[in-house]
Amino acid sequence: MRRLPGYVLFISLLLLLFFGQAISLYTDWLWFQELGFTQVFTTILTFKFVLALLVGGLFSLLVYFNVKLAAHAPRSVRFLVQDQVTCGREVGSLPSLSERRSVRACRSSLWL
Repeated sequence: MRRLPGYVLFISLLLLLFFGQAISLYTDWLWFQELGFTQVFTTILTFKFVLALLVGGLFSLLVYFNVKLAAHAPRSVRFLVQDQVTCGREVGSLPSLSERRSVRACRSSLWL
């Protein structure tokens, strides 16, 4: 029951955006109809729709192949977070001042 106000707000915002676009589309249709250029309006609308489908499809393919490539990364490759890079010292031990300098140098050389 707690999620109901969130859903109502989300649906209300979607309807508001939809009706805003629908009103704009309707007024454009009326204007083109008044000028006698409804063919131009439908051509523009069709072109925008086809272009949106084409770009959306290409983007979906790009994301799909990127995820597929990432899923088949070699098992020997390990991605390290900067905090995990130890540069030769034990993870749990506290470094001395000279070790801190060498660790900083080691970490900065890893990011070059």
